[in-house]
Amino acid sequence: MTWEMIADTREDIKIIEQLEKIGYSVTIKPLEISDYCYQNVGVERKSNDFINLSDVQMKARELSSAFPYHFLIVENNLDALIKIANNSYRQKDMTQPMLGLVASLAVGGTPPIFTSNKYFFTTIMHKIFQKATDGKDRGEGIQALRPVAKSSDYYVRILSGMPGISAVLAERLIEQFSTIGAICKATAKEIEEIEGFGENRAETVKTYFH
Repeated sequence: MTWEMIADTREDIKIIEQLEKIGYSVTIKPLEISDYCYQNVGVERKSNDFINLSDVQMKARELSSAFPYHFLIVENNLDALIKIANNSYRQKDMTQPMLGLVASLAVGGTPPIFTSNKYFFTTIMHKIFQKATDGKDRGEGIQALRPVAKSSDYYVRILSGMPGISAVLAERLIEQFSTIGAICKATAKEIEEIEGFGENRAETVKTYFH
């Protein structure tokens, strides 16, 4: 079985390769919000840059506003990150600010998940994606996420970011091809036949994905 997802262009190729080994078809595109997107689940990956407190808080807010289901996974442990922060901000002990950041993220609904390496990061993210969309009821107070019928609203936002492609046209693309992967494989002629596209917009789509 193949699962289609989107990864940001800045992401580590080793993680992309691990995802492909698991069974994901990964489309690599610039993402304004999140580093990985699967259906209506967004994941932001952090490592040593977790010590940039204001940036992390901003990313968490953006993630929660764009995705109904959002996760922040950090590729390092908290003790090591506090030491890195103390070395970077030599004039101040960063222990309490770092602990405060973790608490703020948790209260804000995006608690960080700490992992020790890329393999654990990839494995945890995969398990989150699968459990988030399996439709199972895991008890009172825990809502299993339901699979998206065709595609997430985020896919539409990505497609409507192309020059000359409105949200309406992006929705027509999704209605016609169902997935980002299918759009990538479609011919310019097939896209051209969709209402409102024509030769120029079809060429825009093909250029964007290649």
